[in-house]
Amino acid sequence: MKHALLIALCCTLVIIASGCSKRGPSTDGPSGGDYVKNSDGRGTAEVWGITFDVVEPVGTSAGSSFDGSLSTDPKKTDARVDITLGDVEIRLDKTPGNPITLTVNGNDLGTLEVGDTVSIDKDRNVQVNGAAREPEDVEL
Repeated sequence: MKHALLIALCCTLVIIASGCSKRGPSTDGPSGGDYVKNSDGRGTAEVWGITFDVVEPVGTSAGSSFDGSLSTDPKKTDARVDITLGDVEIRLDKTPGNPITLTVNGNDLGTLEVGDTVSIDKDRNVQVNGAAREPEDVEL
């Protein structure tokens, strides 16, 4: 009886320990999934397979929020992600049948694709895959 109790206790501890190691979305750095990080004078993130790099973000805030629904069929995805890296606010919008749109600090900067890299320098100039992006002209 003592051995059965000891074995049950050991099994319970192993189950608890393995459950404690499971984590939600990372804020520490690349982990094979989405993350948002702001440290050492640089903000970095990866969301929806798009990488972000912000030089000298003002403030230490870092995080993201999600609204909507994702689908394995991109034509059915209807979602928004807001990313904060210090003083830089990034919004990604995806609506059914349309590409992902990028907004930085309220400025519409066109569309993105999975695999793109967005770089924002200390003057808040934006580049996508090494090419400068300017705010889109808004038609009235």
